[in-house]
Amino acid sequence: MPFNEDFLWDHGRRPFDEVVKATLKRNGILRELVSYIEGGPRLPEDIVWLDGQIRPRQRTWNTDLVGFIDDDTLLHVEQQTNSAENMDIRMMEYGCLLATNFDLQYNVYPIYYYTGDSPISGRDSFAKITNNRWSIYNSYYYIDAGAYDAWTMFDSSRFEAASLGLLAREIPNETRLLRELVERAQSEFKDGSLITALVDCMSIASLRKRANAFRDAIPMILQEEMDRDPYFKALFDDARITEVKKFLQRAIDKARFVIPDQALRHLHDLRNLDQIAEIALELPGADSWEQIAPLCEAFQEDLAPRHPARG
Repeated sequence: MPFNEDFLWDHGRRPFDEVVKATLKRNGILRELVSYIEGGPRLPEDIVWLDGQIRPRQRTWNTDLVGFIDDDTLLHVEQQTNSAENMDIRMMEYGCLLATNFDLQYNVYPIYYYTGDSPISGRDSFAKITNNRWSIYNSYYYIDAGAYDAWTMFDSSRFEAASLGLLAREIPNETRLLRELVERAQSEFKDGSLITALVDCMSIASLRKRANAFRDAIPMILQEEMDRDPYFKALFDDARITEVKKFLQRAIDKARFVIPDQALRHLHDLRNLDQIAEIALELPGADSWEQIAPLCEAFQEDLAPRHPARG
């Protein structure tokens, strides 16, 4: 399927979240971002990230990125696209729950990494949670990714930091920057790593709806390779499945018989596009579930994760 940014947006697929978090975890990236904050902490080059998400036991919210920056301090990065009005409270709860999760043995440096469309204002840039014997003091850093200057980011020695400049809300001479970012990727990466870097950049660019423009800056032969990238392909497969499942649901609603509960659950879990489409076409004309059941067994289900992990 040819790349269509509007198709992804129409189906709620803004594929930046996982890529942004993976980029933030790369060596030195957060250290560089925080260095722009006056009075901010000096983070180490290497952060020991904890595996998986930390789920504080008192709440169902998941923290995004948590890692050790020294023997006494945890770094918590919360990436948020929607500007939540209660973010002050949420960051306080995250910090307190993280601190108690580790039995108050560590200080916590929380960072609110905001990637939303509208600027945020009226927040202090300096923050820290300090655990003392009698109280917990809470505040947090925030980084407004859209407020960074993309050309300043482009000058970074790290390509990953330069790619985060694509989150800037306004980019002077945007077409030139996109072209030079592609040229830089071609000079720094080779073969599969080049395709991964370009796909990651386009995923990040999609947040500001400039993925089409970024793709236009890429040579056609590389565009064709990108279309075969598993992560990139999964984005469109997911969007197409969402669309075809609407068709399947209408067919289920029109069925002339009762579909067993177990069969309904199976239908909702299907991931094979051809299988979903065929069942949706046959279901309205069938007289019993027994006529449809063989179609559910005729395909080998792909149970792989929807989006291959980006690390």
